[in-house]
Amino acid sequence: MTESVATHMPVLEQVVAQYKPQSVLEFGMGLHSTTLFVASCPRVVSVEMNSLEWYDRTRSEVGGANNWNPHLFMGPVRWMADLPRAEPKQWYDLVFVDGHGSSRHAQILYGLAVSKLVVCHDTQEPSYHWTAAYAAISDAGGVFSDHEVDGVNTTVVRCA
Repeated sequence: MTESVATHMPVLEQVVAQYKPQSVLEFGMGLHSTTLFVASCPRVVSVEMNSLEWYDRTRSEVGGANNWNPHLFMGPVRWMADLPRAEPKQWYDLVFVDGHGSSRHAQILYGLAVSKLVVCHDTQEPSYHWTAAYAAISDAGGVFSDHEVDGVNTTVVRCA
């Protein structure tokens, strides 16, 4: 059985192997995902929104890699103002959405504005408002593929 916090890893490993992203924006730092991105991608920007302790633990365990720029923007919406200032609008080869639950739909929409490849974790969770982003993804020509591990969905969105 896959550890519940790592149910997205088979999908992320496949996406990284297939698309070989050179730049990643990650909403929601994690010991599994952040480690994969830092080991595999030349430029990684990570945003933690939920916990100072988790931010510190991830930074400690992942280390001070030169290709990794971690940010702490506490709460569901602070990143919306602070991320564009900290990382002026850039294009990313991959955006991974696993941040604060109350703003996941906004993270997805931001991801679609800065990438053609967005991976969203926990899309089975109604409180994360996945359906709020669905119309925008469809309008952008998005193609979905859902992957379920132990009852948890990870959705890959590719846009034209």
